[in-house]
Amino acid sequence: MVCASCGKEVRQKGRIQFRERCPFCDAPLHTCVHCGFYEKGAYNQCREPKAERQVEKERENRCEYFSASSKAPSAAQVSPQPKAAFDALFSKENGKDT
Repeated sequence: MVCASCGKEVRQKGRIQFRERCPFCDAPLHTCVHCGFYEKGAYNQCREPKAERQVEKERENRCEYFSASSKAPSAAQVSPQPKAAFDALFSKENGKDT
């Protein structure tokens, strides 16, 4: 599986547990954006009709229908790490002084 937060490949051994986290960026892995049923255009953005609605798709959840996605998240799904984005915004390399 590919982490939707950092974009790195996460090797999984068996089923992803509810509180499992990415070993690279510590983002939760049991989330809608990491699920094989996740689809932006679907009702509630989920192709599993029995699944409960999850409002925040990037937060860990306890959905019993979770199935780790075998495809890489799209560029729109991968969000930069907050600290990295902050540092990039205010870095001196951008020509701005802090």
